[in-house]
This record gives sequence, C-alpha cells and structure tokens, in this order.
Amino acid sequence: KSGVEKNDCPKKMDINDAQRKWCIKVINHLFKWKLTVFFRRPIDPAKNEFPNYFQIIQKPMDLETVKKTLLDGNYPNIDSFTADLQLIFENAKKYHGQNTIMWFIAEEILQWIEKMKEKLILSSDEIWYNELVEIQKKIDVHVSKMPSTFTFSKISK
Repeated sequence: KSGVEKNDCPKKMDINDAQRKWCIKVINHLFKWKLTVFFRRPIDPAKNEFPNYFQIIQKPMDLETVKKTLLDGNYPNIDSFTADLQLIFENAKKYHGQNTIMWFIAEEILQWIEKMKEKLILSSDEIWYNELVEIQKKIDVHVSKMPSTFTFSKISK
C-alpha cells in the first residue's frame, strides 16, 4: 500500500476530519516527492556515513516515524504534526550546514510545508460547514439507535 487513506487514521487525534485529510495529503505527497528520499527512514550513522549525527542532532526525526505516529493517531493537533515535519528538515539543515545541497533541499521542502499550512486555514464558512457535518454524523448515529418502540405521538407537547 503506497499512500495513507483517510480511514487508516484512528480518531483518537484531537483534530477534525478536514485536518486529518490535510495531514494524510501532506504525508502522501512527501513520500512521493523524489527530494524526500533522504528523509524517509531513520538515520543509521553506520549505513549513512554520518558517524557524528547523534552528537549534532539531539532529536532525530524522519518521515517514516511521522507517518507511523499519524497512522497510530498520536498527534494531538496539527501543530505537533507539522512540528515533527519541520524538525526533519531543520535537522538536515543543522547537520549539513548552510549552502550545501542538503540544506537547499531541506529548505525547499520547508517552504512547501509552509505553503501547505497556509492552505489549511479555513474560512469561517468552511469551519461552520465542517462543524455542521460533524453534528450531522452524531445525529445519524443517534437516530440509528432509536428504540423500536419510539413514536412521535408519545412525545408530550
């Protein structure tokens, strides 16, 4: 399975459906983007020829870890999701240093993430509509549990 689907993410995250869809769209795009090939797996200093990586980078992060955290529903909000994404590329910039190819690649990806965050900001109409959809889902569940003996004529006026 190459991409993440909306239903792959448990609902224990404290984000709404629109935000969840956004996270999935972002992580899927990052995995398809050829520039991110260096950032998909955790750094292995021996394999990746970065023996001093953990002396320079105190909090390593990679796209595979972000994807797993997303799928496990362990991001409490959008900010924690984007913070981990940004950490990946800030780590690359810090480790490789300014004016290196890796610095420029990481900067390009960070700029794309910022553009995607701007698209996440919803209008008041979109927020209202998304809230309405969530309320309708709750009503549908409630109606599906209606007692078989219920009739409107039994409701006192």
